[in-house]
Amino acid sequence: MIAPCTPTSETECGDCLAGTAISGIAATTCDLCEIGKFASGSNNTFCTYCDDDKVLKGSTTKSKGSTSIFDCQCEAGDFKSDESSICENVFAGVSSTSDGMTVPTLSIEPGFWRSSETSKKVLPCLDKRHCKGGSNVTNLCTEGYTGPLCAVCQPNYASTGSGQTLTCTK
Repeated sequence: MIAPCTPTSETECGDCLAGTAISGIAATTCDLCEIGKFASGSNNTFCTYCDDDKVLKGSTTKSKGSTSIFDCQCEAGDFKSDESSICENVFAGVSSTSDGMTVPTLSIEPGFWRSSETSKKVLPCLDKRHCKGGSNVTNLCTEGYTGPLCAVCQPNYASTGSGQTLTCTK
């Protein structure tokens, strides 16, 4: 329970702040919303489940007392699909240890590459050492490498070989 709410009469409870709700019919206290629920605004009589078709199916919150629908996130191993309000399983090349991923913030594993923040097409690099991964699509390649699949040398780097044997030297 959080601090008692202010009774407006002997039987009514006053405002419960965001992240809290009145816990029962004759309640005189506001309780924090449980993990997986949120309550925005004030005067809350209940907390809303994140895992709902109208919110983000398959999502939860990180802690009690969440105050916004934006606190509902997909857990590690899932990401929020742009096409629907559903948490989908990650696929090959995407980290399964990051919470709260969306398509723009997908965390790409080392050895993989994608073309843009909107792309769900993740490809293996020709040489895994050329691709360091991460969530910033403009910085997925290791130093000296750039372009599709990190298979091009950056300016001021000399190339030796090609494809899997490409080496970029300053």
